[in-house]
Amino acid sequence: MRTALTLAIANRPCQPARTLPRGERSAGSGDSGDRRPGLSGGCRRPVARGTIRGDHEPANSVARARTVEVVVYTTPTCPWCQRLKEYLAQQGIAYTEKDVSRDHTAAFELYRRTGQQVVPVTVVDGQVVVGFDRARLDRVLAAAREGRVPFGASVADASRVMTRRGQIPLFGALVGRVAPGSPAERLGLAPGDIITELNFRPITSARTLEEAVRGLRRGLRLRVSFIRGDRVLQREITI
Repeated sequence: MRTALTLAIANRPCQPARTLPRGERSAGSGDSGDRRPGLSGGCRRPVARGTIRGDHEPANSVARARTVEVVVYTTPTCPWCQRLKEYLAQQGIAYTEKDVSRDHTAAFELYRRTGQQVVPVTVVDGQVVVGFDRARLDRVLAAAREGRVPFGASVADASRVMTRRGQIPLFGALVGRVAPGSPAERLGLAPGDIITELNFRPITSARTLEEAVRGLRRGLRLRVSFIRGDRVLQREITI
């Protein structure tokens, strides 16, 4: 199984930047009006065995005002990994680096978090950023320092999308992508779900969801109601 996984991902090229589908927004990311993701880079690399390479401390102790746990998954030959580490050093961010080409446990940990074997991957207080996406890293790190938690789902206006499809429109936030490890994923949300209520607050559009999740912080109880097919479901978690 391990050998097959290694061979299946060997020698794949760096991945290009990805864009959100038209009309889709990233809820809780701190950029409520901007639908354009930042440029990101990522390399697919083979997985082997080895050990964690160690912790990297920041040169600037100011970054310790609030402890932020940062883990970076890398390989020695990935140029985007080097850019990411330079970026974190410039920001004065302490991080733990895990070389998935040598650390077999870290490699499967990475796959469990993301569902793919792509480096670099940065995990900031449980929030996963795939590739060197500087704009998203800026937002996630800023939110982590302040104790804020991104909701972790891209959404669109359900009524507009359904009208374009010739369906009877429903009001709510239509879920697109769901970020690994995010509150949205922990709530069990999946693409195609329609969020109608969050903490007893009616959700009628993408914007009302963005407003509702703007102040999410750790320790907060989160309750969501959503439509999946012909069922109305409810989930509850503590962030």
